[in-house]
Amino acid sequence: MNIKTLPAVLAFVLLAPVAVWAQTAWTGVPGAAVIDEQSVGIYEATPGGINHNASGSTSTIIGRYNLTDTTGFGTPGWTKIELGAYDPSPSSQVMIKVFRINLLGTTSMISACGSGDAAFITKWQCNLLTPINFNDGNVYTVEVSISRSSTSVSPIFTGVRLF
Repeated sequence: MNIKTLPAVLAFVLLAPVAVWAQTAWTGVPGAAVIDEQSVGIYEATPGGINHNASGSTSTIIGRYNLTDTTGFGTPGWTKIELGAYDPSPSSQVMIKVFRINLLGTTSMISACGSGDAAFITKWQCNLLTPINFNDGNVYTVEVSISRSSTSVSPIFTGVRLF
């Protein structure tokens, strides 16, 4: 090996794991959400989404995910939230909220991302406002809410990603 190529090889070997680590996203698919008790009887879940069922309810559907460290380092470096949803009307919205919970039970919302009206399933990206640090003794949860004020619309949550 040429001495001139040694620094380049060392840089690649040392920086490649960092690049892979930075690209390790956390994802939440609709079927993995734990649905809140208040939403029982008003939602339906399919492999591709969660939405209101035919009950005629306009109550908000709430689902939660346990946010876990996908990197193994405790500080994943995520800066974005991506929400996938169908939000067909001003009478509906899909919202993602990220909460930090300390072990004494204090809960703080650290970021949110909401849908906007669109005629088709769309992805929205929002900045993650507070860094996630699993080494700080806190736990994290992601909450999805699916709301509508009219039964003539049916918003659909299709997934969430932190990256």
